[in-house]
Amino acid sequence: YSFNKFHLMGSLNNGKTWDTLAHLPEVAYAITKRGNRWFVKTYDALLYSDDLFANYTKCNLPKDFFPNSVYNNVLLNVGTNLYLSCNVGICKSDDEGIIWNYISHSINNKSVNKIISNGNTILAAKQGGIYHTNDDGNSWNKSDKGIDENATIEFAQMGNTLIAATEYDGVY
Repeated sequence: YSFNKFHLMGSLNNGKTWDTLAHLPEVAYAITKRGNRWFVKTYDALLYSDDLFANYTKCNLPKDFFPNSVYNNVLLNVGTNLYLSCNVGICKSDDEGIIWNYISHSINNKSVNKIISNGNTILAAKQGGIYHTNDDGNSWNKSDKGIDENATIEFAQMGNTLIAATEYDGVY
């Protein structure tokens, strides 16, 4: 799946052709699907829909979570939880996206560039290093030995190998 301005697009042939699946109410900056429920992060809201956006609901997020940002938005669907990163931290929902709560207190709720999961482990790249949690975000531990702690800007995964790209210090 992909998004294109106000359309949710889908391809059934590895990206050779694309079809409109739904019309979105706003521009989408991050998207994920959990069961039949779609989640879309727009400029200043997180929306969910169970009917491909014929109808949608605004998620109940912490009051100060979205300072109108289009950068660093990642939606993850891990186990029974959903996670959302933004430039003021990470939120988690354990009730299918209805209520969201901060979980990044122990990493100071600062700008989280990217999050990625590997099984039940979630890694967060932020200004000041890479952190990981194995307990749904209840506690975070520094996990960046050997990497310039101020530069991680992107994650990728190839099989069981996690890759961190940095701004000045290379790829690990």
